[in-house]
Amino acid sequence: MKVSYTLDDMDRGGKPQLPRAKVTVPDEHADPQGFAGILGFLMLASALIFATAAAASAVIGVQETSQLAPEDIRPGSLVVDGAVVRTTGESIALEFESSWGTFTYRVERTSGYPRQAIEASQLEPSFSALLSGPTRNVRLNGVIDSVEASGSVLGGIFEFSDERARLRLTLENRVAKQGLPIPNLRSIPYGPHWRQTIDVYSKERGGTQPLLVYIHGGGWVGGDKSHVGRIDVPRYLQAGIAVASVNYRRITDAAAFGVYPPVQGPMHDVARAIQVLRHRAAALGVDKTRIAVSGASAGGCTALWVAFMDEIARPESGDEIARESTRVSCAAVYAAQTSLDPHQLRQWVPDIAYGGHAFGFLPRDDKPQSFQRFWASRSRLQREIERYSPFGLVSGDDPAVLLLYGEEHDATHSPAMGAALKERMDRLGVPCQLGVLSRSEINDALAAFVISELTKEPAR
Repeated sequence: MKVSYTLDDMDRGGKPQLPRAKVTVPDEHADPQGFAGILGFLMLASALIFATAAAASAVIGVQETSQLAPEDIRPGSLVVDGAVVRTTGESIALEFESSWGTFTYRVERTSGYPRQAIEASQLEPSFSALLSGPTRNVRLNGVIDSVEASGSVLGGIFEFSDERARLRLTLENRVAKQGLPIPNLRSIPYGPHWRQTIDVYSKERGGTQPLLVYIHGGGWVGGDKSHVGRIDVPRYLQAGIAVASVNYRRITDAAAFGVYPPVQGPMHDVARAIQVLRHRAAALGVDKTRIAVSGASAGGCTALWVAFMDEIARPESGDEIARESTRVSCAAVYAAQTSLDPHQLRQWVPDIAYGGHAFGFLPRDDKPQSFQRFWASRSRLQREIERYSPFGLVSGDDPAVLLLYGEEHDATHSPAMGAALKERMDRLGVPCQLGVLSRSEINDALAAFVISELTKEPAR
């Protein structure tokens, strides 16, 4: 049994139905900090299985990252990975590590499975795979069907090797990692997909604040909005700048929707998130005329695309959000790919094998093979490549850009890509700074540039 959300279900306001349980979907417009759940991995392959099962309508998506915070969990298909730390005859305690911290959950059997399945001695044959080594790692495949209002308990049907069991998962403790900021507003939705959410960090102060929109990296197949902890969020807040961190559909999610090229999904999601932030600017206390974008690697590529693309606001639209501008004041990126054209990339970086997955050439883990197929298809894909490659979109009215790269880098993050873009921007008269710095210097340089650009007096 495999169950997933569909876009049609969400558009109709419907609730995904399970054969053996009614799904309860939390109100997405409620307090974003009002519920907590369980961390987990969701298998990438499940997206393809679900896409087949829901052939008549597009799949909303599968939660597939270990870097989910509990507040991000919504009802839907889930795979939970953790290490068994203790067991009793009635429950198993599982420990999870993510970028948000260390979590311990108690898994309780409520129906549908023999009592001995919970005994430590019975774990290996009873669970679907997946004990290994002295840490006794375990994976539960299942469907979360409810999140209690208290935010501490989830219920669901989980799949074992031979049948399904009704389980409850209870949060026992949470230890936030030192120095990682906690957002003021959690998981503000900007679309129906579970990944289309935004975290906002700000300091209480009178008036409005400029806004930095952070776009996480991960090749559009990994990463999470909690990666905003990799930049110096407190420094921006101290300077009077709010920070928003955006989750977006990955290219696998976009492909399940039938979006082509798949990179269109994450890029247009970020543009839509900016429009939503502008639409809610008054409520959020931000200045919609002073918005910067930043990101690393694929997130940096997306930030550059946002900075250079033509305005996509539609003033005549009946959708108020679609009327909002997507233009930004500046972009500050780290280790960004500045083009997705395979010929350009190989000209700048001869050993690069990146970008094919953005246009549907998978598997990404066999980069040389997928890149070769991408290269061979370039002429057929030229229009789409030009549409999503930042390099070719630059024009004389675009905002100032900071391009930073690490002293230690691989081909995928080579400063040669930044040098080529800077040369083009210099010819067009668009302000561009390029730096190759040590890791310890990156955040200082990003913050100094963004703070300077967003707090300077506007030109008269």
